[in-house]
Amino acid sequence: MSIVFKLPYLELKKMLFNKVNIICIAFLLVLLYLVPPYHMEVDKTKGVMMSLIPMLMIIYFSHVLTNDFENKTYKTIFTGGITRVQVLISKYITLLAISILLCFIYKIFLCIAQVIEIGSFNLDLKSSIPIFILYATSIGSFAMLIMSVTLNFKFTFMITFVLFNDFVSNFINIIAKELKVGVIQRIVENVPFKLATNGFQMQSYSTNEIYAILVSSIIFFSVASFIIAKRDLR
Repeated sequence: MSIVFKLPYLELKKMLFNKVNIICIAFLLVLLYLVPPYHMEVDKTKGVMMSLIPMLMIIYFSHVLTNDFENKTYKTIFTGGITRVQVLISKYITLLAISILLCFIYKIFLCIAQVIEIGSFNLDLKSSIPIFILYATSIGSFAMLIMSVTLNFKFTFMITFVLFNDFVSNFINIIAKELKVGVIQRIVENVPFKLATNGFQMQSYSTNEIYAILVSSIIFFSVASFIIAKRDLR
């Protein structure tokens, strides 16, 4: 079982020491705190990071899930010493670990903004980490389902991005308000893409939203596991 946790460790290590990621973080620091407007650092940080992080999650998640197929190394990992479901569990752990890392980065950026603007900061990781993990659970399980069908980064990224986009979430909100049929309206209101996106932007999930996201994520992961287990990957 140690290999299930070793793979996420290696993936995170590769991310942390990636020169491109380090350069992007440095550029973002300059953009947020050295470029006008000034005295709005907290609002700028929240606005930019809440728009950027969902995109980064989808990009990183799609890459982690499909890189073995893109690099033609899938035969080694999916036909090696662990089962295919264990491989998917390992990748899922990687996705959740990435979400926690992004949460830390967001909070550090926010603390810097608070110090610049008001002279003090509040880290408050206890409430933020579960929200990031829940959002990652929803995105990750759906991206895994798309990956199991397409085995392709571009399709996995594009389909996941479209459905977890703010525009789609707002469109679903409009449909939910216009529908007069109670049952259909409740179904539309509880579409997991909408719930996950809205809750993450507000940094808050209700109990019903948490249940809906977890149930849909279990279904997505189960279907993805079934498809991968049945595919000929030799």
